[in-house]
Amino acid sequence: MKRKRSRKNIVKSCDDLVRILLRTKQENCCEYCGVKVEGRNSQVHHIRSRKWYASRWDLRNLLLLCASHHRQWHDGIIGRDWLIDYAPLCLKWIEEQKQVPVKPWKDWELIEIENNLKQAIEDMK
Repeated sequence: MKRKRSRKNIVKSCDDLVRILLRTKQENCCEYCGVKVEGRNSQVHHIRSRKWYASRWDLRNLLLLCASHHRQWHDGIIGRDWLIDYAPLCLKWIEEQKQVPVKPWKDWELIEIENNLKQAIEDMK
């Protein structure tokens, strides 16, 4: 009998898949400086906190940054002003997401997101 996957395992899988998808989409380059990033220097930044599942795995909410620029973002050195110029439509979408009511996510919904991410990765190949 197949054991049911834990919710934590499904969420981690979605995080890993969206990281692969973003790195592929951005060709492993920091979106701020354009430098090639690999390993620990390649970091995914969530513009809107990842605690909000409605936008956690949406590419419009994610930036691929080098470790230095990711730290600068969290230190407030770069941020919203740069994002207004770089991705105004993403910022608008994120603002709209703040109006979406928070709801508890069911496991089957997370599995559906996981499957959609797997398909998106396949489509990029």
